[in-house]
Amino acid sequence: MTLVSSLVSWTVLFSLAISPSFGSLPERARTSYTKSGDFVIGGLFATYFSYYGVCDYGVLEESLEQSELMIFAIEQLNNRSDLLPNVTLGFDIRNYCGDESIAASLALSMAGVIDSENGTSGPHDRGQFIGIVGAGGSSSNIATALVTTVYEIPVVAYRGSTIELSDKRRFPYFLRTWPSASLQAGAIVDILLQFNWSYVGLIYSVNSYGIHGAQEVQRLAEKSGICLAYSLPIRASATENEIQEIVDKIFEIKDATVIVFITHLYSGDHYKILQNLWKTYPNHPGLRLVSSDTFGHVSTLEELGIANMTTGSFAIRNYFREVPGFVNYFQEAQADGHEQSPWLQASIEACKRKDECPLTTEGNKHHVVNAVYAFAWALDEILQADCDGKLACLTNGTVTGTALVTHLKDIKFNGVDGVFQFDEKGDPVGKYAVQSQQYQDGTYSDIDVGNWDSRGVAGDQLHIRAGSLPWVDGGVVAPRSVCREECRPGYKVIPLEEKCCYGCQRCQDNAVVVDDSRCVECGMFQWPSEDFTVCQNIIPSFIDWQNAVMIVVLVLSSMGVALTLLTGSGMLYYRRHALIKATGRELSFVNMGGILITFVAVYMMLAYPTTVSCFVSELLIALCMTLTFAPTTLKVNRIYRIFQAGKRSTKRPRFIGPRDQLVIASVLTFVQLLISICSVIWAPSLPKLYQQSKYKNYVEIFCEFGRGFLASCVYNLLLILVCCYYAFKTRKVPSNYNESKFIAVSVYSTLVLCLAAVPVYTTAVAVLQKVATLCMALLLNAYLTLVCVYLPKLYAARFVEDLEVADWRSRSEATTQSRASTSANASGIISRPRHVKVHPHPSTTNTGPL
Repeated sequence: MTLVSSLVSWTVLFSLAISPSFGSLPERARTSYTKSGDFVIGGLFATYFSYYGVCDYGVLEESLEQSELMIFAIEQLNNRSDLLPNVTLGFDIRNYCGDESIAASLALSMAGVIDSENGTSGPHDRGQFIGIVGAGGSSSNIATALVTTVYEIPVVAYRGSTIELSDKRRFPYFLRTWPSASLQAGAIVDILLQFNWSYVGLIYSVNSYGIHGAQEVQRLAEKSGICLAYSLPIRASATENEIQEIVDKIFEIKDATVIVFITHLYSGDHYKILQNLWKTYPNHPGLRLVSSDTFGHVSTLEELGIANMTTGSFAIRNYFREVPGFVNYFQEAQADGHEQSPWLQASIEACKRKDECPLTTEGNKHHVVNAVYAFAWALDEILQADCDGKLACLTNGTVTGTALVTHLKDIKFNGVDGVFQFDEKGDPVGKYAVQSQQYQDGTYSDIDVGNWDSRGVAGDQLHIRAGSLPWVDGGVVAPRSVCREECRPGYKVIPLEEKCCYGCQRCQDNAVVVDDSRCVECGMFQWPSEDFTVCQNIIPSFIDWQNAVMIVVLVLSSMGVALTLLTGSGMLYYRRHALIKATGRELSFVNMGGILITFVAVYMMLAYPTTVSCFVSELLIALCMTLTFAPTTLKVNRIYRIFQAGKRSTKRPRFIGPRDQLVIASVLTFVQLLISICSVIWAPSLPKLYQQSKYKNYVEIFCEFGRGFLASCVYNLLLILVCCYYAFKTRKVPSNYNESKFIAVSVYSTLVLCLAAVPVYTTAVAVLQKVATLCMALLLNAYLTLVCVYLPKLYAARFVEDLEVADWRSRSEATTQSRASTSANASGIISRPRHVKVHPHPSTTNTGPL
């Protein structure tokens, strides 16, 4: 017992002791209804309604029922043989007028500590007094528990939910069958969670019930992520200014459309708040209330003209079960000749005057019956456990307040509403009915829509038929009570200046929203999904064949293939022509194959990049260059060696025959093929993704040539440089041999194209530029070779009738130049009418064409 409890108790006792000098209890509070027994249980009920200390405003029907339920339960117990056999229970029922001071005084009077008439103490003469059932409110129970604790008198209350009474250090002899407000707070918070109401207001009474209930709601709300926009106290008999300040606060914070009310039923101040709100702001869209069991019913709101403001609200109502047999008992108790309590007599007289008899029951408060039975079971446990079933033991001081409280905490029995037992705080389990205020068929009514049971698993204690609730707007979706914008996909939630309020902020285009509050950029080659929740791989794009540049490339490549086939066919057709034979037809066909592969390679480069297509593209590009410039290099090298040998002697140079030249060309091609194979093994060309910017939802794919391809290019570049060298060395050959000059033009142009294409290719920022640059370089090189080297020969073979063809057997350079009398054309062709003349070399035999 705490020091505060002792001081309060002795203060109450002192005030009661001196009461005869300054006044006495109200007349109605002096009335009692008793019955003798081996053990007597006291009962405190506010059977008369009290207003400002005057206890004379008629009998309360609810309290009358509660007192009759206690009598009914004791009579049931006295008629049982299995519980407390041969033991008779009596009762001492008092009316405390709803006043906490009177309740404390009567509690001590029933225990024999003081006399209710003159304030003196005295023994109880109707049986051993063991405890009290009562009282009917939190404040009255606190006052009663404080004074009874001093004298170790157990109290089992049938009503009173303040959390303060759960403190066993202050109230070790207090228990209750009415659930604690802490459970009620859990039911309120679960309703808020059910409808995602995360931004609410809180209004509470300035008393033990309201303050402790508000603290518990605030604790659970914070734990559940619910924000209280405001928490406003309202004291009893609040002034108009105080009420108006609350009204202005409600209107100011409009986003909190749900308000939790934990207020006292009889104060009526919460009704004034709603009335003033309706009067001051008639266009207010309305509120949803989630109220405790003391708020009142919608019928009261309808009488005050404000029910339309709270349609769709919820109220927590204590769960009641009908006590079997009580209705018949209550009706029989009203019959003439039946022993009746003074309050039942007063009610019968009143109902006779109003012609409203017999009296009816309302609710059947089973909590009173459970409280009486708790005492009976605890007393029975003492009889069985401590007295070994011997009745004499009970009257020898075994039944004390301490012993009784100890057994009360451990009892477990089948009550009216199932198994009943107290927890370590002396509280029972909590079960509530959930009601909704609805407007149906032209009237407002409280409709049961579910229940809340603390015995359920956490998260599954509330069962409510939410889908069928008709809301204010006629919809089936619960209204909002949040201070948070509905963020569209791609927006993160950011806190605003207002308490618990959040707005939206756009994330970067390439970012997803994580936990609604963070923007996380996607990695390379990824882009957010449509709802901006996950990063997805971007489907890479390749060159569009409908692009204008690609159309030009495809047309040029197709024309090149056709022109190459036409040229090859012409070369094959005129293969025995002296002009074709003189140019080295074997190497020319190899060269034509390289040109054809060049045009085909363009198609492969435009195919969608895969491992296979990239390898084939690399191989074709490398081989086409080799097959193009290896034969060309051999041609100019042969011309150079022939004229160099002619200056020194008439002996034919080595390895200038067709077979030798083909072998050398094959070797050069094999070297390139070997380089390409090694490239595939050690550094293959593979598809690569390219994203110009991570803020764009566009990725291209292309073949990235590996280091092996660089080796192939270096090899081909060496062939081109060697070809350029010999083309330069043979720049002064006789006009009949000036094919080398046009080869020089072709190879010089190719070299310039390569020097221009490489920087463009490496610095290009788009795949289209890279591919188009490489394709155009290959196409121009192939066209230059066709136009400069082969097309003039076919033209001459077909249309020029008189030719002079020079071959390797001609005379030395000086002799040949002095004998030349005409200028040569682009293929070493001199126009002569109607004949073809071949100049032999006198010192050699005919071993093959040039």
